[in-house]
Amino acid sequence: MQAIGSVAAIFAAILISRREGRRQIERDNASLIEKRRAAFIAMETVIEQLGRRDRVFSGEVAGAASVLSSLDTSILPPNGMVALVNLKSRVALAQGGAEHDARLMPNQDVRLNFDAVSARRNLELARAEMGMI
Repeated sequence: MQAIGSVAAIFAAILISRREGRRQIERDNASLIEKRRAAFIAMETVIEQLGRRDRVFSGEVAGAASVLSSLDTSILPPNGMVALVNLKSRVALAQGGAEHDARLMPNQDVRLNFDAVSARRNLELARAEMGMI
């Protein structure tokens, strides 16, 4: 009887361990999805901020660059990383132009060459890849 009880206890421990492991995986996946959603919201905010007009203050471009640099690329799916890298490069180009214009016209708004349509398309591809349409 003692041997049967020991075997049953071992099986029970295995089942409990598996169940807890699945629950932890589910919690990790839920956390990852929330982090990805937050990253996509941040990218959408930058696109909206910079894409709504053709002139912005140089501080807005610097703020957008700061937001994008704070995002963790390791949490994004491949298309999400492409969207983020593409967006970062567009903002960096805009920032370079903004800094150049700001030197010529201190404390004024600057011209912005930012293709919001293309940035939105990249972000939509990434969202579709994750099923977050």
